[in-house]
Amino acid sequence: MAERAAHSIEAHDSGFGMLEIMVSMLLLGLLAIGFLPLLMQSARVSASNATLATATQLVSQEMALLRGDDTWSCAELKKHKSVDAAPPLAVEIEGISDLVCNTPSAPRIQKIRVWVHERAKVKSISEASTLIYLTA
Repeated sequence: MAERAAHSIEAHDSGFGMLEIMVSMLLLGLLAIGFLPLLMQSARVSASNATLATATQLVSQEMALLRGDDTWSCAELKKHKSVDAAPPLAVEIEGISDLVCNTPSAPRIQKIRVWVHERAKVKSISEASTLIYLTA
């Protein structure tokens, strides 16, 4: 008889009960809620890094175009248009619009600044400067 009672208790004690499963689900839920801010922050940082990499690439492309020719004439430099940027970004070139051509006192070297910013903001994400030698 004692043997049968022990066997009966062991049969009911095998496996997980509903209470254990509910407690483990609660603990897993709390753990997931704790990691959610970390996941959100990593997504923001990833997006920021992608924007910075794109801006740096755009500045590099523009500088390569400006430095590609050995010499620029003043008129050619005035006509130069910046590279196209994806919609949230804008490429600006400083030093071309205020260039005065066809004067004997026109500068032979022009400082050019290329910078990329978000269209809604003016703060520069990436920028570079160079000097360009101008021919007649």
